[in-house]
Amino acid sequence: MPDTMHEQSFKLIAAFTFYYLVERLLAYVVSKHLHPLEFQRTLRASHKRPVYFGILLGAFISLFSFPFCANAFWQYTPVSQDKPHAEPLSLSAEICITSRGVLWVSELNRLDLYPGYLYHHLGSIVMLLSGFHLDLLELLFLPFTTLVSEIPGDLIWILAAHQEMDPRFIDNPVWERRRKNLQAVNIWVYALMRIPSIPVIAHSAVLLIQRNESRWSSKASRAVLGWVFFVLLAYLGWVVAYLRRQTQTLYRTEARCTQERTKSSLARIGKRKHGDWEIRESISTSVH
Repeated sequence: MPDTMHEQSFKLIAAFTFYYLVERLLAYVVSKHLHPLEFQRTLRASHKRPVYFGILLGAFISLFSFPFCANAFWQYTPVSQDKPHAEPLSLSAEICITSRGVLWVSELNRLDLYPGYLYHHLGSIVMLLSGFHLDLLELLFLPFTTLVSEIPGDLIWILAAHQEMDPRFIDNPVWERRRKNLQAVNIWVYALMRIPSIPVIAHSAVLLIQRNESRWSSKASRAVLGWVFFVLLAYLGWVVAYLRRQTQTLYRTEARCTQERTKSSLARIGKRKHGDWEIRESISTSVH
């Protein structure tokens, strides 16, 4: 039987409470055992502490929810004719949808320093609510599965925060190269997981709406299909814009690394020439 309203409310309240408790525990453990005191003070003074731990927990939730979303997609994908309708939801589907919804809502006030994150989360919440309202939750499991591709981007932000405020990372060429490599991985993972999923979602939407023609009039079906494709176009635009920004950032990082290597090489050459000059002066003095 479908859950009663009391059971659904209990699960939702418990999920938000669990998110908060896990975030506090994560902040305590990481701050106490991994962060130097100076970094903690700078992070707090910059007002980025909620952002830091929100993104860090978001990476863990993306990793945690991935197998559940993948399993839900396998259970309910409309591409196969023998897959059931996603009502009532399986345990995997509930965990997938709840974890993503709680994460997006909880992060709204934590990441509002960055409009890009805010727009992304609001758009994602609209997509999730549309899935509930139109009873098309099957279309959400594939894009939710591909959200595991956000983990490299989350790690890039964490590393950039340390490079900006952590004395162990500031002006460290090793960590700058590692961030450049992570940016390249992020671009490839994001592109390979997100872009191919869009035509699959579009095809699934057509099949799913065709199977629900008995519930909707032809006009309603066209309206639903138009809304789904509008959301997909917005999603595609976001993916392309994100990849473009990340590619530009990667080129700037490579240029900065090249410039730093050039400066380092020139400095070594200067030291070598200075050393040779001192040796020649020493020899000349000893001869005379």
